[in-house]
Amino acid sequence: MSPHHLPKETALRYPWKQPWNPGFSGLSDPTNPIVYDEKTENQQNVTKQTPHGSDVHQIERRYKHFPGNNVFFLGGRFQMSTQFKAFALTLFALLFPGVLFFVFSAFWLWHHVSPAIPITFSYIYALVLVSMLKCSTSDPGILPRNSNILIYDPTHPWSVIPEDKRILVGSTRSDSAFLITTVYCHTCRLYRPPRASHCHLCDNCVEYLDHHCTWLNNCIGRRNYRYYFIFLLSLFFEALYLTVLGFYIAFASFRYGSDVNFARHLQRPWAGVSFFLGIYAALGSIFPGILLGYQCYLIGCGQNVHEFLRSKNTETEDFRPYHNSVWINFLTVLCRPKNVSYVRPRRKEMLKKLHSSAFSSVS
Repeated sequence: MSPHHLPKETALRYPWKQPWNPGFSGLSDPTNPIVYDEKTENQQNVTKQTPHGSDVHQIERRYKHFPGNNVFFLGGRFQMSTQFKAFALTLFALLFPGVLFFVFSAFWLWHHVSPAIPITFSYIYALVLVSMLKCSTSDPGILPRNSNILIYDPTHPWSVIPEDKRILVGSTRSDSAFLITTVYCHTCRLYRPPRASHCHLCDNCVEYLDHHCTWLNNCIGRRNYRYYFIFLLSLFFEALYLTVLGFYIAFASFRYGSDVNFARHLQRPWAGVSFFLGIYAALGSIFPGILLGYQCYLIGCGQNVHEFLRSKNTETEDFRPYHNSVWINFLTVLCRPKNVSYVRPRRKEMLKKLHSSAFSSVS
C-alpha cells in the first residue's frame, strides 16, 4: 500500500510511514527522523515562486545557511573554522619531516637495519595525519540555535528575562546528586547543557567544549576529542621515534663508513638530513608532549580546559563535580560512543522568505 493511501489511524500511529511534506515544521528539528531518502533525491534545490505578497519556499542543505562562522566543504561533509594560516603551518610542519624521511632516510634503514622500521614509522605517521584531519574537519558537537527569539515584554505577566539557573544533576559517585549552574546563551538563545560552552571564534555553543585549537582550525568538543587525543599521542611517539632514528642513522653510518671526520660525514645526503631530522623531531616533541601530559591530567581530574580555568578564577562549591576514579574518567572521555551531529549540515530543510524583492520593479 502506498504511503499516500494509508488509513488515518495507521498514519497517526506510524508517523514514519507518512509522505514527506516540505511544509512540515518538524523538518528543521535536528532530532526529527528523516522521512525521505536524501541520497536518491534528484532535485537539490526546489524553488516555488508565487505572486506578489506571498512567500517563497526553498529547500536547501542546512550548511548553506549555517549561522556560525564555520566553513563547509564538499557539500557539507567537512567543516572547519577560519584560521587557515595556522592550520596550513601545522600541516606543513608535519609533512616536511615526513617527506625528508621517506626520501633520504627510509632507504638506509630498509637496506642496513630492517624493513620493519620504516614500515612502523609509516603507520604512526599515517595515524598522525588521519587523526589530525579527522579532528580538524569533524563536527565538535555544535548545538543548534533556537529559532524562537525570546523578547521581554514587561506588560505580559509570563514574560521574563532569561537568566542562569541552578539545576540538579545525578551523580555516579557516593553522593546522589549535585547542583550546577546552566548558563543562558543570548547568541544561540538556549540554555547550555552541563559542560557546554560558547566559542567566540566559531560563534557556536559546543557540547563538552575543551578549547578552540587554532592550529587545528576547529573546536575540540565531545565529538572530536577522541581524535584530538589520538593525534597528540601519536604525534608525541612519532616525534620520539623520529628523533631516535635520525640520530641512529647519522652516527651508525659514520661508524661503519670510511669518513674520519663527522662534520664531513654529515655532508652526505642521508647522514645530514637524518641528523637534521633528529634535532627537528626532538624540538618538535616538546610542545605535543606538554599538551599530552596536560590533557591526561585534566582527564584524570574529571575536567576539561574550560572547567579547569573557571575553577581557578571563581570560587565554586565543588570544582570537580564530574570526577570519579581515574580509570572511569579515561573510559568516559575516550571510550564513550560518538553521538550523531545535532546540526546535521547535509540535512535538507525548508527556507521561507518573503517574495517581495523579485516583484518590487513590477509594483
